[in-house]
Amino acid sequence: MWRRKLRVEPERLGLAHFSWWVPDLIESADLSRVEASDSPARVIFAFDGDRTRLSARNKAMFELASLLTGEPPPYATLMYVWDPRAQNEQVLVSGRSDRVRKIVVESGPDQLRKWRHYRRDLRQDDHHQDCRCHVVNISSPETSPSLRLAGSCNLRR
Repeated sequence: MWRRKLRVEPERLGLAHFSWWVPDLIESADLSRVEASDSPARVIFAFDGDRTRLSARNKAMFELASLLTGEPPPYATLMYVWDPRAQNEQVLVSGRSDRVRKIVVESGPDQLRKWRHYRRDLRQDDHHQDCRCHVVNISSPETSPSLRLAGSCNLRR
């Protein structure tokens, strides 16, 4: 996994350009089910925000996550993912937290073993437009170490 901490103010969020090459799907993956939520490729944007606006449930979950990991979770998370079944552009809300949105940018096996290039407007895709972006991750699943992800990501206004 590649992780980069950064600080992009909401008014400076713009286009995210990223590419990946994925050799195989994870046939058991299904992003709509918590117990099978996995993806052969994902680009993840984490956002800061006003935590006083969180529900009591989310505040409790954030406190527990902070205690377990030693760092506070993001206020909101936006993921661009590859899913074997979901439709392109489908937006999935995580079953574990309503603070996580997954946008399917590739689906099924047709584009495997090819470089795929994407250009996404973070301001349009992010449902928390008043938040500051503070982390970008590019990752392949830890549950499938035989899969390899090659990728890059650029942010431009």
